Amino acid sequence: LGSIYKIVDIVMTMINSVLDVTRLEQDQMPVNKEPTDLVPIINDVLDMLTPKTSKHIMTFNQSDDSISAHCDPGITRRVITNLVMNAASFTPPNSEVEISIQPAPQEVVVQFKDNGPGISPEDQEKIFDKFGFAGDRRDRKQHSVGLGLAFCKLAMESQGGKIGLYSKLGEGSTFWVSFPVA
Repeated sequence: LGSIYKIVDIVMTMINSVLDVTRLEQDQMPVNKEPTDLVPIINDVLDMLTPKTSKHIMTFNQSDDSISAHCDPGITRRVITNLVMNAASFTPPNSEVEISIQPAPQEVVVQFKDNGPGISPEDQEKIFDKFGFAGDRRDRKQHSVGLGLAFCKLAMESQGGKIGLYSKLGEGSTFWVSFPVA
């Protein structure tokens, strides 16, 4: 029963990802932007994901106790969850995943740094596309349909934000999102 539950959870996540990406592409997902403190959202996501990230050293660096952005809290929580899980998926056990948040005059930037294998320049061009993957799909150990980062990109754009990455093969990756300041 435990195995069946896990498989059903994986399939439901995949189905919901397809539906959400489609709704975002067609501007049919409601986006309710409001001043939102990102610090408790990030802390809540890290607490919620502790069972799945327990083999990693999760570090959250923040300059202030409260950093607000103009965004949809629910969609933002999902983007942060996807990016934390993505970083943990590609970081070796007992290695650090570093999350940082930094306010600037016009935007708030959140970064997710992993110690994984890095992403080649060719793969960086397609990583945010639907069904886009880095590396050879046959080498992937986790279940994915390649929609998590596509969802993140569409979700950030729907909120007036941006997403990107810095990566070098053999040196890990840093994904970042920027939100308009509240």
